[in-house]
Amino acid sequence: MSEDTECELASEPSPKPAARKTSRARSLTEIRADFQHLRRWRMSVEQAQSYTFKAVITVIATGLMGAVWLGVKVVLGK
Repeated sequence: MSEDTECELASEPSPKPAARKTSRARSLTEIRADFQHLRRWRMSVEQAQSYTFKAVITVIATGLMGAVWLGVKVVLGK
């Protein structure tokens, strides 16, 4: 780099602190929104897992009750 270019780069005004705070606040707002979205996503996934677990237990219990009922019918039918 030439001395003229270095001098021009060094003499450029630095960004205002207020502008940095505004951009940082915007990024913090975006990060907060991202975390809120992730929390809603996690809660919906946990709810889906809960419903799936309940459905599986219901199917197993219904199958066992059906097997017991069939066994009772066979035993009483003889």
